[in-house]
Amino acid sequence: MHMTSVVLLLLLITAVAGPAARLLRLPLPLLLIACGIVASLLGFHIDFEPETFLLLFIPPLLFSDAYLMPLHNFRELR
Repeated sequence: MHMTSVVLLLLLITAVAGPAARLLRLPLPLLLIACGIVASLLGFHIDFEPETFLLLFIPPLLFSDAYLMPLHNFRELR
């Protein structure tokens, strides 16, 4: 249950940071790094296990890469 609450909190931070970055006209990665620094100063500590990292981050990255792949590159392989 603890990992579920941590994941939901991280999703909330990223969901709030997106519109805040557009509102403040800051690059999103810079704002996310600042949010991480503030969270660490407040005592928020996350212990990620390798299985959790693979489950949460690798599939969305693979999906976005596959979704954004140009189709003409795929057709050349045949």
